[in-house]
Amino acid sequence: MGTKRPAPDASFASNKKRKPHHGGGEYPGSKPKVKGRHNPAPAPNPLNPLKTRIRSIKRQLAHDDAVDSRAVADEKAIHPDRQILHAAEELEIADKHQRRGEKKVRRLAAGTRVVLERELKGLEEKVREIAAKKSRADIIGRWHKVRFFERRKAERRLKKVRKEGGEGKDEEVDLNYALYWPLERDYVPLWPKKRGETEGSDGEGERKGDMEMWRLVERCMAEGTLEDLREGRVEGCGVEKAVPEKVERKDNKEKQQKRVVQRKDEDESDDGGFFEE
Repeated sequence: MGTKRPAPDASFASNKKRKPHHGGGEYPGSKPKVKGRHNPAPAPNPLNPLKTRIRSIKRQLAHDDAVDSRAVADEKAIHPDRQILHAAEELEIADKHQRRGEKKVRRLAAGTRVVLERELKGLEEKVREIAAKKSRADIIGRWHKVRFFERRKAERRLKKVRKEGGEGKDEEVDLNYALYWPLERDYVPLWPKKRGETEGSDGEGERKGDMEMWRLVERCMAEGTLEDLREGRVEGCGVEKAVPEKVERKDNKEKQQKRVVQRKDEDESDDGGFFEE
C-alpha cells in the first residue's frame, strides 16, 4: 500500500521566491495599477481666515469696552472693591495690586479703535458675499438638471402650439419660467416627475409649480425685466438683497464749508472795524 505525500512546510512555502516576469507589464493574474488615482486634499475654506480675524478683532474691542465699563473711583474716596479693607497696610497692598493691574491693561488708541471697527465691517461684508456666492452655486448645481429638462419640454410644447397656428403665450411664459427663475432661490418644477415617468418625457401633465412666480414672469416679460428677475433684483421674487452700508461723508464737507464761511465773515467784520475813527 502506497504512502501519502507529506504536506508542504508553511515556512518553506513562504520563503519560496517568486519567478521573475520578463514579459513586461504586470505579473499575470495581478490587478492592474491605476495611474493618477489619489485622494487630493480638500480645498481650504476661504471663510476660515476671515472668521478668525473677525473673532480676534471682536476680542480686542470687547476687552477695551470692559476697561471702559469699570467704575472710576474718586481720588479721596475708597474704591468699591476695597471697602472691606480698613487697615493702612491692607490699603497699601490693595493700591499696589491695583497699579499692577492697570499696567497690564493696554488701552486701544482712538485711531486704532476706528481702524479696527472699519476692518470688522469690511470683513463681515466679505463673509456675507462669499456665503451668498456659495449658496448660489449650490442651488444652481442642485436644480440644473431639472431646469434643463423643463426648458427642453417647454420649447417642444411652444413649437408644437405655434406649428398648429396658436399664439402660445402661456407656453412662452412656461419657457421663461424655466429660463429666468431667480438663481438664488430653490426651483419649483412646473411639471414634477411622477412615479414611473422618465426624465424629459413629453407627458401632457397639468401645469403646476409656483403660480405667483409664473405671473411675475409674465409681468416681467411685458416690462422687459427678465434678466433682473434672474438675478433677484425684482421686488417680490423671494430673494432678499442686502443693501451695503455707505459711509456718508457729506456732513464733514458741510461742516468744513460752514467753518470757511464763518472765517470769511469774521475777517470781513474785523477789517471793517479796525480802521474806523
